Amino acid sequence: MKTRMMLAVALTASISLGGCAGLLSAIGGDGATSGKTMEDVEAAKGNFQVLSDTCLGKDGTKNIKVLDAACLAATDALKEKGDVATLTEICEGQKRESPYWSWRQRDAACKAKGLAMAGAAGKGLDTATCETIEGFWKANYKALTDEHSLGDEAAKANFVKGGKKLAECGKWDYVIEQMAHWGQNDKGMGYHLIEAMGTSGTDWEKQVIAYADRKGSQVFTFEHANYFLSHLVDYLVNHEKMNCKPYIAIAEKTPDAAFGPFNWYFRKTMCDEAAEIISKRLTSDSHKLRGGACTSLGLLGTKKKHLKKLSLLAKKDAYYWLKEKDSEGRTLIPPVKVYDVRTQCAEAANKLELK
Repeated sequence: MKTRMMLAVALTASISLGGCAGLLSAIGGDGATSGKTMEDVEAAKGNFQVLSDTCLGKDGTKNIKVLDAACLAATDALKEKGDVATLTEICEGQKRESPYWSWRQRDAACKAKGLAMAGAAGKGLDTATCETIEGFWKANYKALTDEHSLGDEAAKANFVKGGKKLAECGKWDYVIEQMAHWGQNDKGMGYHLIEAMGTSGTDWEKQVIAYADRKGSQVFTFEHANYFLSHLVDYLVNHEKMNCKPYIAIAEKTPDAAFGPFNWYFRKTMCDEAAEIISKRLTSDSHKLRGGACTSLGLLGTKKKHLKKLSLLAKKDAYYWLKEKDSEGRTLIPPVKVYDVRTQCAEAANKLELK
């Protein structure tokens, strides 16, 4: 009876000081005293082997506070030593199912691992030659652009450094097809690379024309070409490079899947000369491209050449989607057919009528 009362008092005290976790921590985490103490960790500062063994629980330590302190101390020592292998072991230790493992331990180790790998890769980037740079970048770009470890600005700086070096070595196809498409807007690395290279002297018009000449009928058929062109035209507009003429012949060869950014650029630049190649997209299999072409021709087209085509699509374009709810969320019975392309073409035709 006396023993039960003592256990009850101990449990009550534990809960008041932090619940069951507090009790587990006080007795080692698994119901028995085991492994290192905080004093042991303090005494081992600088001894990365002891600290990493404790961090990983190899010496039987299970007290989460001790594990946490050992991991953070080990991470600092291992980062200084550049021991990527052990940092990786700690970083991936989170995968183990253990109530004693801390996210903080893993996060610090993963960041340290990333910094160590990026540091080594950065030295390699500096010494890479034109013969080795493409293979080196393929093997190391993840370490060099690890935003979680390096931070956004440092990762972008490495990306730009790699892109510039590849370009200097004449690897323009790789820069355009494998790098400059990264990200989906003008905050992404692809746009950042195009802008950084452009502001430091790259003539993108010259490079895009040369790329188109090399590729011929296969221009902008690579995966994510649409994203590259989106970044390119954003850069051109943001930096007031509004001479559309050099891009007309290139846009004409560009497949439907990547034509959208050119269509937008020609509208932004009020490029009347592009109206004829845009009108060819009125027969595209893509309803989005047909609608976009109508919108562009409403601004750039003429009554004589384009009004009849726009009026025909405004009446007969086959694409529609079913609207099942009204603006207040009420179910529509039956659903209403919405003809987006017809609407865009009708609006464009009305604009031409008023010209």
